[in-house]
Amino acid sequence: MQLHTVRGGRKAMRTMPTIQKPFIIFLIVLLALPGVFSSDETAEAAGGSTASVEVSIDNPGFESGDLTGWTVTGATYAALVKNSSGDAHTGNHAFNYWYDAHGYELRLSQTIGGLEDGTYELRAWASGENGAADLRLFAETKDAGGSPSVQSTAIVNTGWNNWTQYIVRNIEVAGGEITFGFDVAAPADYWGYFDDIKLVKVVQGQPFDPNEFIKGVDISTLQALEDIGVKYYEGGVEKDLLEILKNHGVNYVRLRVWNDPVQADGYNDKAHTVAMAQRVKAAGMKLLVDFHYSDFWADPGQQVKPAAWQSYSFADLKQAVYDYTAEVLSELEAVNAYPDMVQVGNEINSGMLLPDGSTSRFDNLAELLKQGIQAVRDTTPANHETQIMLHLAEGGSNGKFRSFFDQIRAHGVDYDIIGLSYYPYWHGTFQDLKSNLDDLVARYGKQVVVVETAYAYTYENGDNHGNIVNRSETDIAGFPATVENQKLVIETVFNTVANVRDHQGLGVFYWEPAWLPGVGWKSGEGNAWENQAMFDYNGNALDSLNVFQFMPGSITDALPILVYPADKITVSKGAVPVLPSTVKVLYNEGSILQKSVTWDSIAEAQLQTPGTFTVYGTIAGMQQQAKIDITVLAQENMVKNGGFESSDLSYWKLSGTSAAGKVEKNAANAHSGSHAFNYWYGSPYAYKLTQAINDLPNGTYALKAWASGGGGETVLKLFAEDSGGLIRSVDMVNRGWNNWMQYFIEDIEVKDGKLTIGIEVEAPADIWGYFDDIELVLTSEDPTAPTDPTNPTNPANPGNGGGAASASRPGEGKSELVKSEPASGQATIKPEQITIDGSGAGLVTVAQDVNKIILTEEAVAFLGKRPLELTNGSLSLNIPAEVLQQLIESSEASGYEIALQIAAVEQKDLEAALKRGALQDESVTIKLLGQAYDFKLSMLTGEGTEKELKSFRSPVTIRIKLEEARNIKQTGIFYVSDKGKLEFAGGHWADGELSAPVHHFSKYAVLEFTKRFADVPDTFWGHEAVSGLALRQIVAGMPNGSFEPDRSVSRAEFAVMLSRALKLEQGGATNVFTDVSQDAWYYPSLSGAYKAGLVQGRDGRTYEPDAPVTRQEMAVMLTKAYALRGGVMGTPEAAESFADAVQIADWAQASVNTAHALGLIQGRGQGEFAPAAYLTRAEASQIIYKLVTK
Repeated sequence: MQLHTVRGGRKAMRTMPTIQKPFIIFLIVLLALPGVFSSDETAEAAGGSTASVEVSIDNPGFESGDLTGWTVTGATYAALVKNSSGDAHTGNHAFNYWYDAHGYELRLSQTIGGLEDGTYELRAWASGENGAADLRLFAETKDAGGSPSVQSTAIVNTGWNNWTQYIVRNIEVAGGEITFGFDVAAPADYWGYFDDIKLVKVVQGQPFDPNEFIKGVDISTLQALEDIGVKYYEGGVEKDLLEILKNHGVNYVRLRVWNDPVQADGYNDKAHTVAMAQRVKAAGMKLLVDFHYSDFWADPGQQVKPAAWQSYSFADLKQAVYDYTAEVLSELEAVNAYPDMVQVGNEINSGMLLPDGSTSRFDNLAELLKQGIQAVRDTTPANHETQIMLHLAEGGSNGKFRSFFDQIRAHGVDYDIIGLSYYPYWHGTFQDLKSNLDDLVARYGKQVVVVETAYAYTYENGDNHGNIVNRSETDIAGFPATVENQKLVIETVFNTVANVRDHQGLGVFYWEPAWLPGVGWKSGEGNAWENQAMFDYNGNALDSLNVFQFMPGSITDALPILVYPADKITVSKGAVPVLPSTVKVLYNEGSILQKSVTWDSIAEAQLQTPGTFTVYGTIAGMQQQAKIDITVLAQENMVKNGGFESSDLSYWKLSGTSAAGKVEKNAANAHSGSHAFNYWYGSPYAYKLTQAINDLPNGTYALKAWASGGGGETVLKLFAEDSGGLIRSVDMVNRGWNNWMQYFIEDIEVKDGKLTIGIEVEAPADIWGYFDDIELVLTSEDPTAPTDPTNPTNPANPGNGGGAASASRPGEGKSELVKSEPASGQATIKPEQITIDGSGAGLVTVAQDVNKIILTEEAVAFLGKRPLELTNGSLSLNIPAEVLQQLIESSEASGYEIALQIAAVEQKDLEAALKRGALQDESVTIKLLGQAYDFKLSMLTGEGTEKELKSFRSPVTIRIKLEEARNIKQTGIFYVSDKGKLEFAGGHWADGELSAPVHHFSKYAVLEFTKRFADVPDTFWGHEAVSGLALRQIVAGMPNGSFEPDRSVSRAEFAVMLSRALKLEQGGATNVFTDVSQDAWYYPSLSGAYKAGLVQGRDGRTYEPDAPVTRQEMAVMLTKAYALRGGVMGTPEAAESFADAVQIADWAQASVNTAHALGLIQGRGQGEFAPAAYLTRAEASQIIYKLVTK
């Protein structure tokens, strides 16, 4: 394998040496000899190589079609050779293991004798189910004295056809014989494959030198810290930071360089970098220079061109990259500080120098990278070795690295090292990192380095600026913030890299271990990183700094360092939880294995006491205990076999396409326990899974269920149906495998002890999913119902103080018409005139000539917590019980009545008000549809006073039937002020009615509102969305009558649009962002959005309101807005729907996938999302229109 290390010579070094013809003939003859290419050559981290001579073994790829040469012991019934090229790594066959009835263990092995003594490596490929199994590739030998020795490496499957190569290294053969193969211990239904086993004898070339292992730091903030007087101490003695670092084992320093960092007071520019580089070299350490090609921070979320390059053509931009790189490096050479490694771009997941160098334009990106790389090659001094790195974030995401570096390889980009950022609380597990590192080495033949990592040692804040890493982040990683754990976590990163195959893990850089309070992300700001430094806030070196004493090979045993808590379980009161048989254990070289656990016993009293308790477990051979949290619900689960742990559909009925559903036994696919209901079918299908429950105590219930799946169902509903046929349901949305979401239906009333619950599914072919842990619990029980009293001949009128009424109970059918009292237009409502419908609402229907409704105190008491549903001709009002209670609480008087005024507004009065508002012009048309009303809700006390309710805690719903609605998408219910001001209340159209929630009463009218924009014709693709938002007063357009649909929407504009769409309270937060004036037109909306948690800014203190919003920034804000509207949210594992998913920043991944699954966003063509592209005003309108109409 070619080493791409630069070894001097500048441009002249690329001149090919003269090769004599006799030597060429010799090479041809040599290459023709058999066996010459039975060896593998692998680059070593220290610049050496090892030749690996392959040993012949029997049937290594199982291409004989059987187990010739192999021996299976144990569960032989679970072993076979699969004849399917789709399941093989290469060829047509692979070894397959699987059994469905129960767990199983087996060993697949082969013994070879007559070997030369020496060092060997065993290599094999594996793929299989991502679940809880203990799989190992092993090699067993005997030493010279005959004592057995077993070496192994753990196999961690990640899914079907996700082939990964595993290696057992440094196998010492002394007696000429070796037994090798696989050990499998798996639960029922677990499956996997092995293929392409290879045994090689290692012939050492230049030995690996552990002293060359990189133990580096990024200390780019040091000069700014020193300039404000920050000091560093070792053992209480003040010393130069570089001296302290070197004393503790640091041998490499990374420095970032920005083009024109005005926001950082010039620090990290070329001059500062050159000065700092001289100090690094003088201290005897190696140097890595990190080119951001930006004036400020460059990362997956922002790759902004330097201001001086903004107007460059692409040709000029390429030349600028070359010139700037060469300029900085030449100045470093001039002071004898030329770097030993150069990083071309920083965390370039989305590309660099956007938009020109976006990964959506990979041809451009490759050209820019080549220019930077060429500048390094052309300026490298003679007899100097400089390696070139390409760097991505999200070091645990193998898919993203493969997608990016496959493109790099396809475009012929020449580089040496793959750099990864890996922060354990952001970038996946150590196993994710380990698997990715090994795969990158095998796939691309490149060396790898973790170029950024860090961990917190305290939760205390060193300044008044919040920190990035707090308890929630360390909870994800599994290690509380202490000095000891900081050292342990980083040591594990070191050891994981040191154990990369073939010594191709070069080392690790810790990001900013000396960044103490006083210097922030930008000039004038606080520090959000100081609790991840390796010095306390007074500058004293912490013990964790000793992690840099690490040496590869110094940790000889793979030891457990963390037992991950098992997934929590929720059970009903009295139910016995099914605890998992294994837990995940993290080892000090990055592996995560499933280990059997024996749980402590659970006391019966614990299962009878609502709340949460912890059960601990013992793992054989470990001091660390396993633990699991169990939550006991207060009420019994009335669903039988709700977790499907009976292994079948006992108590359930599956109707429709019954072949689509089954109970699957697989703990990895279950929400809890080991079973879940699974559905899939190869053709379009529809089914219902139901359970009829009888003998329920009458009362109010809540139905809950957990769901996960791939998504794509046309119907996916959880429902409850009572004996009268009333159905309550909630839509469910699946967002990925093991993305479990719980769905609820509350306030289900049971009156006769009967309820049918279930799930309804309709889907196209190949759509799949799971249900688990379905519960029905009683939330409030009805009191024992008294026998109906006999109607008296002359019942007393409770409204006139005549004592208790003994009228018959209200019915459950249609309410009877209540007429107005003579010559008053008023109707007084008593309890016997209220009908309770199936949904629990109190129905009252009054004659159309009624314009004032009086609710007696007894009527309000009868309604209790039920809403009032009032109908008056074509008008209906739904008034929540909270609103009536709000009126009652506003007065301490007794003997009250509640008055609701419904006054018809004459058309001429409304038209006069609209004219005063001067809203109509050549671009705006307003048409009144139907009757307008003036509403008033007040309390009448016994003392004769009236108190009006001005605003409502919960919205009152207005519904108006329309006889004519030609353009319903441009029609809504509006509040109309006396001055003609309009306020859009809502416009949901269903069953011939238009409805809207309102938070105050006044004049309301149904208006058809049409606003036309000169540049948004009817044929424009976003016309409906733009017009719909204009109706809703979310957008207004430009003063010149245009909308500018193709212009980028600014961050301020998008925040205002979302704030208006959600009808957020304006203002409420002061001094939110340092770059936002309270006089700005958008300030009230932006302040309200900040208060609601909708926006946070780019670095905690600035918002950059005039900057264009990117599509991935949009997705994050959009999903927050969806949640604020009460939508059901979920966090997927990855955004796989788009061809450029690898370019989506880690912080935006879940939001993009969620918004796409909900149908709120779509790509920009060719299957791409274009995350770093700017959002246009038309796109923003389309997205928000979907949000408000969903």
